[in-house]
Amino acid sequence: MIPIIGSTGGTDSPSRVYAPGEEVPESGIYRVIHETSGQDTVVLLRATLFPACEDCGQRVRYKVLRTAPYVFHDEDFK
Repeated sequence: MIPIIGSTGGTDSPSRVYAPGEEVPESGIYRVIHETSGQDTVVLLRATLFPACEDCGQRVRYKVLRTAPYVFHDEDFK
């Protein structure tokens, strides 16, 4: 099982690992780290929750690869 790294005091670092149920801090592309050592990528939107995995449930973890602002969260597009 992959351990959850503790809070970084409000500033998320690229090495931060997230668990299902935590709020997505920034819209972007995240690496999905499965318990069985498989990896995928997924696009997640800010303020949604990291989902559980259909196969490994709550043991899945997420790590940010690249942030990308969601157009509907951008003030220039409102």
